Amino acid sequence: MGDTASSDVFGPRMSWASVFSLWIGGALICNVNSAFGQDDVNLPRRDLVPRDGDASVINITLSGLTAALWGADAFVMTSSNLFQTIICSVLALLVLPFGFYAIDFGQGGLRDALPEPHYLMSDNPTANLGIFIHMIAGALVTCLVPFQLIAPLRNRFPALHRWAGRIIGSAAIITAIGGLIYIPLRGTIGGWPMDAGFTLYGALTLITAFQTIRFARARQFARHRNWALRFFWLAIGSWLYRVHYGLWYLATDGLWSNPGFTGAFDLAQNVAFYLPHLIGVEVYLARKRYRVVVS
Repeated sequence: MGDTASSDVFGPRMSWASVFSLWIGGALICNVNSAFGQDDVNLPRRDLVPRDGDASVINITLSGLTAALWGADAFVMTSSNLFQTIICSVLALLVLPFGFYAIDFGQGGLRDALPEPHYLMSDNPTANLGIFIHMIAGALVTCLVPFQLIAPLRNRFPALHRWAGRIIGSAAIITAIGGLIYIPLRGTIGGWPMDAGFTLYGALTLITAFQTIRFARARQFARHRNWALRFFWLAIGSWLYRVHYGLWYLATDGLWSNPGFTGAFDLAQNVAFYLPHLIGVEVYLARKRYRVVVS
């Protein structure tokens, strides 16, 4: 990603900063799972909401964090680079528990060492291999991609940025292929609507990762940045999926959601964790192209 990648991700600054404040607050809920003994990364609904009296503590912390980040919106207008660095650094920290758990779960599955049978596993060894490699490689992508947007790191260590990009892009391709192998062989818990939504997600991740690498290698950095922007939102999509559920269950106690993932909210979430973000990216890029033409 080039020097303008960070401003692309957070532009227009006010709206993106506000959205990120909600996502980061929701991520707090996701990251307290292990503290309350809720460690099933694949069922991100009621098990993301703390039990009993713990919820009030999390609500207070969530409200404070969200309010602080909303208040930081005005600061963005004058110190965007610093704010973007802080946001990316916080994001990198927040995704770590999710990433560590996914890696641990994936390697346990590969070694057939999970503590008990899991619904993701099947009698098909190819499907099992696909999903567990998907989890490990996907965790690597999610944990590393925020660092690509930290401008001081990118500018001071360009070689590190390039090598990290190669690792992230390659891992993303492996992640997508693993998921695309698993879905037709095993199927998702939510049936054909989830199969369709997640297949599209995997295909888009595969395409954007390939294009990001392709244009970087061709030194077409403007096109590389545009594809990297699309890829970024897909790269953190699995984490955002759980953040959306955490926020929704905190706000509604699971309205329109059920264990079979057939509720109205569940059906919307089959694409809502990535498609609106990609549409927003396309609108932003179209506006940027229009401003260039007009000027």
